[in-house]
Amino acid sequence: MSYSLLRPLLFLSDPERAHERALTWLERSQHSAFLSRLMRRTCQIQDKKLERKLGNLIFPNPIGLAAGFDKDGRVVQAAENLGFGFMEVGTVTPKPQPGNIKPRLWRFPKQKALVNALGFPGIGAAAVAHHLKDVTVSIPVGVNLGKNFDTPLEHAHEDLLAVLGILYPFGDFFIVNVSSPNTPGLRELQQFEALTRIASTLQEKLAELGPKPLLVKIAPDVTEQDLEEIVQTVSQNKLAGLVVANTTTNRAQVPGAAFLDRGGLSGKPLFERTLSLIKQTRNLLGRDTILIASGGIFSGTDAAKIFEAGADLVQIYTALIYRGPRCAKLINRELLNFL
Repeated sequence: MSYSLLRPLLFLSDPERAHERALTWLERSQHSAFLSRLMRRTCQIQDKKLERKLGNLIFPNPIGLAAGFDKDGRVVQAAENLGFGFMEVGTVTPKPQPGNIKPRLWRFPKQKALVNALGFPGIGAAAVAHHLKDVTVSIPVGVNLGKNFDTPLEHAHEDLLAVLGILYPFGDFFIVNVSSPNTPGLRELQQFEALTRIASTLQEKLAELGPKPLLVKIAPDVTEQDLEEIVQTVSQNKLAGLVVANTTTNRAQVPGAAFLDRGGLSGKPLFERTLSLIKQTRNLLGRDTILIASGGIFSGTDAAKIFEAGADLVQIYTALIYRGPRCAKLINRELLNFL
């Protein structure tokens, strides 16, 4: 059955409950040779024209699964089976935490959008390490680093350092999350002084453990001045790059979300902002820094525009909800028409 026919039925259930059911099924599928083969046959596409090499990392295709889908590192093998060229686990915090009060996830099908106010619910870094210790995949795996809700902003770097130390053996690259709108004050860490402190602390730790790429995920709501200061921090601290961008607090394009007083918007309405930010960021960064686009990318046409604007890779999450489990394959197949 086509996913487009099945989707209305799936959307009858609570979004967060449906998400948990999907994770549970994917988790079980990893332990079934038959289901794993079926998923690879149905969802993967292999073509050398799609391959990307960035530093020492090889990406079999440029479509990744964004942070937020698998917060606890439960379905990394399934992500590869689903045809993604890389994936990002997290956001992971040092200690377990429940996240914000429910409901905290809403769908807006007409606009192909989601609003989430999750607030980094998760099992904590040590438990995520337990999930990842036996994982063997051929795609790069990133780990998204976050702070606990009750950690003061001035100590955020300590939380990030703790997660990095625990999960260093299991990540191929690391992403600092200072841009979620769902942890009070977190976006203040994008400011020059705070971000410099975080970047320098983590880079020192990586120099000690062994160099691995470190990126920062920024908000789509940054001003031009904010972006210039962020790029300055990236350059001065020799970070590997940026992920552009997280969810937005601007819900003007989704009138149905007017009743919400919290949460970040993701999905199709973000695409033009993502495209604009990628162009601006690439102009400021030059060509030597990795730029991963995240926000509103639903098709191969979208991805082609993003790559033309200067991105090296793209990530999706909301598109997976609306286009279904073959989403990565569909986007890659459409992208091949432009390559």
